[in-house]
Amino acid sequence: MKIKWCVTGFLMSVFCAGIQLHAQTVQTLVSFNGTNGNNPTALTLGNDGNFYGTTVEGGTNGVGYGGYGTMFKVTTNGTLTTLVLFNGTNGACPSAGLTLGGDGNFYGTTEIGGITNSQYTLGMGTVFQVTTNGALTTLASFNGTNGAFPAAMLTLGSDGNFYGTTENGGIYGGYPGYGTVFKVTTNGILTSLVSFNVTNGQNPQAVLTLGTNGNFYGTTYSGGSFGRGTVFCLSLPPIITVQPQSETNTDGNAVTFLVCATSLTPLDYQWQFNGTNLFEATNTTLTLPNAFPANAGAYTVVITNTCGSVTSSPAMLIELPLGITAPTMLASGQFQFSFDTATGVNYAVEYSTNLTQWFPFVTLGGNGVPLTLIDPNAADSQQRFYRIVLSPQ
Repeated sequence: MKIKWCVTGFLMSVFCAGIQLHAQTVQTLVSFNGTNGNNPTALTLGNDGNFYGTTVEGGTNGVGYGGYGTMFKVTTNGTLTTLVLFNGTNGACPSAGLTLGGDGNFYGTTEIGGITNSQYTLGMGTVFQVTTNGALTTLASFNGTNGAFPAAMLTLGSDGNFYGTTENGGIYGGYPGYGTVFKVTTNGILTSLVSFNVTNGQNPQAVLTLGTNGNFYGTTYSGGSFGRGTVFCLSLPPIITVQPQSETNTDGNAVTFLVCATSLTPLDYQWQFNGTNLFEATNTTLTLPNAFPANAGAYTVVITNTCGSVTSSPAMLIELPLGITAPTMLASGQFQFSFDTATGVNYAVEYSTNLTQWFPFVTLGGNGVPLTLIDPNAADSQQRFYRIVLSPQ
C-alpha cells in the first residue's frame, strides 16, 4: 500500500514539472492599447502565413462608444497592422472571428452598424469582405426582417457561399425577433433560410458547423421545449441559380438547354420532356442535335441532392418550318429553288404533279448553309410540287 502511494506521488511531481516547463514558452506578441483595438476575437490564418482578426471595440472612430472596432493583421513575430477602422456606416463591433474564403479574402460580420432604421439607429449589423491589404466591402446590412445582430463567425459552405446566424431578427416575435439562419454570396446576395419561432429555438449565438452529410448543425441559446436552448439540423435542397431558357429553332438545327444550381452535396439531374423522363439526359445541359416538330414542347429538369429535389421552370421549344425560297422559273423552263440546311441532317426532296403521288428527286446532306436545286424536268410538266422530308444523318 505504501509503495502504491509513493509511485503516484512521483508521477504527479513529474507532471507538474512538465506544466511549468511548457508555461515558459508563452510569449506576448501584441498588447492592444485601445487606439489599435480593444477586446480582440479569434485569429484566422491567411494564405500568406500571417494571422488576421478583429477587435470588438477600439480604433479611432466612435471614441465616445469606446471605438467601433478594428480588423488587423499580425505576423508571427508580433508586428501588428491595423487594416480596417469600423465607423458605424461600414459596420461596428465585430464580435466574431474572420472566415477565409476560397478567393483568399476574409469574410465576417459586425454585430451592429450598417444601414440604420427607425428601430435601431446604430444599424443591425453587416456582412463584410476584406482583402489582405484592408480593402473593405460591405456585402449586406441586416434590417430586422432578414436578421439582426449577428454574433458568430461565418461558415464557408462547399458551394462557395457563406452561412451564419443572427441572434435576433426574422419574421417571428416582432422587434427584435427570435433570430435567423442566413446565406450570403460573395457578391452580397443575402437570403434568409430560417426564422426561429421559440418552439424550434431562439437567439442563436454560435457558429454553424457543416456536417459530412451536407447538413448544417448549430445551437440556439434559448427556446425549445423547455426554453433552455436547442441543437438543430438544417437540411438544404438544391437551389437553381440559372433556369433553362425557352428556344425558337428552325427544323433540323441543334438546340441546347442549360441549368445551373448550387448545393452543399452532390447533385443528380434528370431532364424531362412534357413531364416524361428523357433517356440518359442526366447532365447540366440537354442537347438535341437535330430538333424537329416532334421535339417541340416543354423541357424541365429535376435536380436532387440528399436533402430533397427541385424542378426547374419549363423551357419551351418552338420549332419553325424549314426556310424555303419560292421556286423561280429560269429562261430554260427549269425550276430553281433554295432551302436552309443544318449540319447532320438529311434532306430528302420529293416532287409531285397532283399532291397525291410523291416521287424522290434527290437526297442531300446538310452542311449549315443554304442549298440550291434546279429541276431540269419541270418544263415537261404543267404543274410541279415539291416537299422536303428531314431526318438525322
